Amino acid sequence: MFSKKHIFILGSFFSGIIFLLFFRGAINFVVNFPFGRFNHKKDYSIAVGSKNIKIFYWKDEFLNFEEVRSIWGNDDSENLKYVVKNWLSVVYENRVVGSHINLEVATSSINLSDGIISFDKSFLSKDSSIQSKYKLVESILKTIKNSGIKIQKVYFFVKNEFLDDEHLDFSHPWPI
Repeated sequence: MFSKKHIFILGSFFSGIIFLLFFRGAINFVVNFPFGRFNHKKDYSIAVGSKNIKIFYWKDEFLNFEEVRSIWGNDDSENLKYVVKNWLSVVYENRVVGSHINLEVATSSINLSDGIISFDKSFLSKDSSIQSKYKLVESILKTIKNSGIKIQKVYFFVKNEFLDDEHLDFSHPWPI
């Protein structure tokens, strides 16, 4: 009735279907190994929601803020990235900075005390006064602090090198 060739082909077909369903997640089971348990399904989920945050900026000698809705999760590095991106958008839309600036890196240290922010170019204009530069730095630090991120100091970089400014020193972290 069935030859060995037919049985081999049908067995291979059904084995392939089972492995496909297993790796696509349709079949979930725990495999016991001599050295412990291996669960094929791992939980990579991060609690993500949204949160209203205040974005601070100086304009016309007044400290202003806009409340924006931001993505928010349980990872402070990701939250820092979203807060800084929102801050960059608000200061650009309100013409506080002259050109569009992109965020390259925003992360926190392992012990969550230091933040590292790297831009594609400086957010400080070379023609601005020391006071206006300081106010711009103050506004990003105030935004980070008010957002609830638990970092205490921030390093500012441009293209992964310390931000270079003739008036303000960015070789050391700025306290929040």
